[in-house]
Amino acid sequence: MSEVRQATTRQEGTSRTTEERVSRIDSEGKLDEVSRVVSKESESTSGEKLSVVETYSIDVPGTARDSSLHLVERKTSTESLSSTGELATDQRVEQTNPGDPVSCLRVSVLVDGRMVPSSSGFQATRTVRLRDLNGNFGVVEVDTTKSDKVLTIQVQQTHAEKP
Repeated sequence: MSEVRQATTRQEGTSRTTEERVSRIDSEGKLDEVSRVVSKESESTSGEKLSVVETYSIDVPGTARDSSLHLVERKTSTESLSSTGELATDQRVEQTNPGDPVSCLRVSVLVDGRMVPSSSGFQATRTVRLRDLNGNFGVVEVDTTKSDKVLTIQVQQTHAEKP
């Protein structure tokens, strides 16, 4: 056995937290934790979904390894459905700054998505923006999809028994 993976999930109402730990045997034969991923998912009463995934590691780009876990990435995602049926998704990725690894995380990727239904189908747009060397965000990808397939829900009725 050179690696141990352990996952724990806790449910509290509409919130769920999952923690995954990875431990490896070091050069002295000791089992040490080398990474941890903590995922938190929740849903508000209005139906908005929120997901936060934090990744911790003993390896931080630009620094010498120590025996401590450090937060190296955080992904925050939201999903909401409007009363008109428009689905909006947003994702924000924060990572360590390779030029200043001991500073706080900084936003490195932004992803915005929209899906708008219509009577003749739907149109979806997804935009990805990345931080450049100067710290500015530039669009690196825009994906637009149009479909003529109308999303339908089938309802099956049963006949009520006569009294």
